Amino acid sequence: MHLAIHRICAWPELISWFISAVLLNGLFAILLLMNASASAVYFETRVIVHILLACIPLTLLGWFVSAFFLWPTVRRICVAVNGGSLSLNESVQVLREKHKNQILKIYELIHGQDGNPLLRIDLGADKKDKHLDLLEEYEIIRTERAEPAHSANSASLRGR
Repeated sequence: MHLAIHRICAWPELISWFISAVLLNGLFAILLLMNASASAVYFETRVIVHILLACIPLTLLGWFVSAFFLWPTVRRICVAVNGGSLSLNESVQVLREKHKNQILKIYELIHGQDGNPLLRIDLGADKKDKHLDLLEEYEIIRTERAEPAHSANSASLRGR
């Protein structure tokens, strides 16, 4: 997959917020447009400014709506896009935050408070002691993929 998609999926909280904000503001616009008698008034400058000001709290409300309804689904999708389950000693590239674009190894897999896996990557002893080496699965992608082991039957079938 293209690297831009991986970089976008490294931010599932922002993706879910954007979707929620668009849905809430769209619902607001639809409710305004349903009142056909006042639709001519909507194109006055003063009214447009008030409508845009009303969209600000709806956009902020989108953050909370996304946390409860969209975040878990978007997170799972982003984990799948960025490589899914990772294993120990795998080389990965960090997609966000301070260590962006660095290629590092996973040295430990632990479970967070929500039950989702957290990966500890090798950033040095000082980061390890302070637990600053924890990353979520969606924040990284694989740099190398292990080849699956072929059985004797699959090798003999290819020879035919």
